[in-house]
Amino acid sequence: MADITMEDFKEIISDHLGINIDDIKPESNFINDFRIDSLSLVNFIIKLEMKLGIKIPTEQLVEMRDMEATFRIISEAMAAKETK
Repeated sequence: MADITMEDFKEIISDHLGINIDDIKPESNFINDFRIDSLSLVNFIIKLEMKLGIKIPTEQLVEMRDMEATFRIISEAMAAKETK
């Protein structure tokens, strides 16, 4: 998967976290809106890294609280992977 769209990303979130795709908005917060605890969020990010073949820099993990920030970080990691 060279690029990922927001719709692709929403499908991944829906599949892995069991959230209705219609409830996923760019401003949605994993913890506040979906009641995902921090351990579940870390596990999801690890699965996402494995599925997409990317590595997210540790310092960016704390930024991955809402959909928009997470999508941006994932997109950047995928772009970095493509340039290697």
